Amino acid sequence: MRLLSPQRPEYGVNYGPGSVGFVHKRLEFADGLGAVVTAGIEYCTRWYRKPDYPVVTHVLGASGENLCIEANADGVDEDSLSPYFNDPKYTVYFRKPFGLTDSIAAAIVAKARTYVGCKYDDPLILADLLNNTLLGHAINGMTHDQVAEWLVKVMANPRKEICDEVWVLALAAQTQYAGLGTLAVPPALNDPQMLFGDERIWANDVVVIPGVKPTG
Repeated sequence: MRLLSPQRPEYGVNYGPGSVGFVHKRLEFADGLGAVVTAGIEYCTRWYRKPDYPVVTHVLGASGENLCIEANADGVDEDSLSPYFNDPKYTVYFRKPFGLTDSIAAAIVAKARTYVGCKYDDPLILADLLNNTLLGHAINGMTHDQVAEWLVKVMANPRKEICDEVWVLALAAQTQYAGLGTLAVPPALNDPQMLFGDERIWANDVVVIPGVKPTG
């Protein structure tokens, strides 16, 4: 992985269809519950964070100019990227799958769009939290993740999604990437940090786009 120098977003130059964005959000107490959620995701995903890799807590994917598909508390939507690009508390790290072509990019976005309108899978978030406590992590280590798989099977709703699931499913649906690394893991057992750090999937360069408050 090579983090490029921070830059401003240019559609078709440093991000575009097929670019998957991994979001770092600076913790601010003023965000209230949002800060608690972000801190909880950081806690749950710490096991999968590689040394010298940035902390990421959310996954989205570019679907057009200044547009992304993402799963938030209100479900899976196609949203503007402006809230990320224009807010200094966010940094978006865009990665492209290796060997990405226009046709593969279009297929990835088309697959992601099939999940737009799905509800957010809140019980799966709870399952992730339980699996990634100190006790849960120890139990899953002893059982080779059998307990984790059982828990998400019981609690996850196949008709609902969380942020990383959408893009794990969209990537894994492509012949070029199916079964690679974390894409072979059940989508409900993936997380943003695990997906971001799997070098079997991504091209080496990572585009770094820090949020900048508009002037004027």
